[in-house]
Amino acid sequence: MATPIANDGIVAQAFRLMKMPAVSSLQDSSDEAQAALAQYPVALDFCLELCDWSFVSTLADLAEATAAITDADFPYAYVLPSACVNLREVQPHGVVRWRRDGDFLRTDEPTLLRVRYTRRETNEGRLPATFKTLVSIQLAIDLGPQFGMSHAREDRLRKRFDDVEAQAKRADRISGSQTRYDGRDDDTDWVQEAVR
Repeated sequence: MATPIANDGIVAQAFRLMKMPAVSSLQDSSDEAQAALAQYPVALDFCLELCDWSFVSTLADLAEATAAITDADFPYAYVLPSACVNLREVQPHGVVRWRRDGDFLRTDEPTLLRVRYTRRETNEGRLPATFKTLVSIQLAIDLGPQFGMSHAREDRLRKRFDDVEAQAKRADRISGSQTRYDGRDDDTDWVQEAVR
């Protein structure tokens, strides 16, 4: 869970979007503060799951899980990082068959596994402005019914969410060279692709 100081800005913005006074602190005992503290990680993960965001894309080598129950089809198990929201890529490409089971990644062959995943970032200072706005809108949508937000305001926030999501994706789209990372040639034509 995020530390209270790390998400005060997003939470304050969510309450402004609901046309409510911001909570003084996420550590106070008010219903608003407690609801925001409980719902913030859900809204954050919801937004992180939407896209392969460059600012939370992370590589990790996985350790073998010796205590995991074995599966005959996927006898080798590896522990996924605790901050993994979404698994985006398993390397080496095409070498192993794999399946995610909760906090484990299971494979049919023993090999050093490297994964690329979407990491849960709890320090809002490291998040881009458009993404912070996206999380605050989702948090306002999630908290709104509990605090009597009107359906009309909720509908406006849902529309704004869609607009800000598109902005955030546009802002994040150029985050690397225009080279394919799957090992294929950069320039292929549609005829070659169709006959593969």
